[in-house]
Amino acid sequence: MVSKDTLGIFVVFSLLGVCLTVVLIAEWADKGSTPPITKVQVHNQAELNFHVIGDFAQFDSSKLIAGKEPVQLVAEQMKELALYNPIQMIVSTGDNRYPYSNSAFDQVIYRYLYRTFNLPGLSHKPWYLVLGNHDCRQDPSYEVDANNLYPAWNMPSPYFNFSVNIDQGKVGFVFMDGCNLYKESKITQKDKQQLDWVDGTLNYYNSNPEYLWKIVNIHMPVFSASDHGDNQNLKKYLYPILQKHSVDVVLSGHEHCMEHLVSRNSTLTPKPKCRGSKITAEYLKNKNSTIWTKGQAIHQVVQGAGGKELYKLCPTKVTSMAQLYFGYCNYGFSQVTINSKLLKVDYYLYNSSEPVYTFKITN
Repeated sequence: MVSKDTLGIFVVFSLLGVCLTVVLIAEWADKGSTPPITKVQVHNQAELNFHVIGDFAQFDSSKLIAGKEPVQLVAEQMKELALYNPIQMIVSTGDNRYPYSNSAFDQVIYRYLYRTFNLPGLSHKPWYLVLGNHDCRQDPSYEVDANNLYPAWNMPSPYFNFSVNIDQGKVGFVFMDGCNLYKESKITQKDKQQLDWVDGTLNYYNSNPEYLWKIVNIHMPVFSASDHGDNQNLKKYLYPILQKHSVDVVLSGHEHCMEHLVSRNSTLTPKPKCRGSKITAEYLKNKNSTIWTKGQAIHQVVQGAGGKELYKLCPTKVTSMAQLYFGYCNYGFSQVTINSKLLKVDYYLYNSSEPVYTFKITN
């Protein structure tokens, strides 16, 4: 039989061991000298399926729906869909944490990677993320450093690119830094450097026929009919690059809603204003499904309805540069499906197993 003294000594040393582990991890995070980890990778398949979520890391017990935080409900619906239609990765359009972090050892990141999204069909899937304006309020390098702490967290630098193999080629991704090009004022040297890099990366994709689809992810949308509206800097400086290289889809967040805008006109227009009432209900230009041909237009996907308080939509807040085909200011996410012949985007609400809107691009 173990004596009370022996048991007490064992408990004390066990607690000390846990504390020491936490201290060591925190020191590794602060010093940037993390032990090596094995990164979770995308498994190449004939067809690529992934979820898109943005502006989601809001944990606020005062804003519950049916006793749960909105991001929990979104995660649970993502799980249900992923169990039926497995995914290879999860893409974030930015604003990955609220409130702001003070170190790379981020409890918000830990919470959603290992609790909120640690669900069947979602756990052990790689996350690919961009920086949003809220991620930049403190020190954005914390999220870059988190790349060396969490196996599923992929943000090797403020902006980066990668590709995924599909049945007869590749999908080329460009992930941009939302800490730059955010303010609609004169662009900086850093902005120019990033734009040059985007131009060069997309040019590489274009010069290689194996890249069948090109997707750019930047937190601020080029076009939007919600609170922030169009970003004039992106329309003026980024859009010509997107058009030059025939980018298929631009993924964005920033607006706390879901939208699909289609751009077929490159003539720069002023920032639009709302000329009517704002709504939270669903908006459809024609119907809940549209079909397009590759190269016909640039498609702006706004997916920032992951958990933060919702905005409103103004369907008239558009210009001739881009038309709004779908909008819904309700919590949800998107699923993107890609093979050599088709790119499909489905928009899901947190409480529905069927997409509320779908668009397809055929190749």
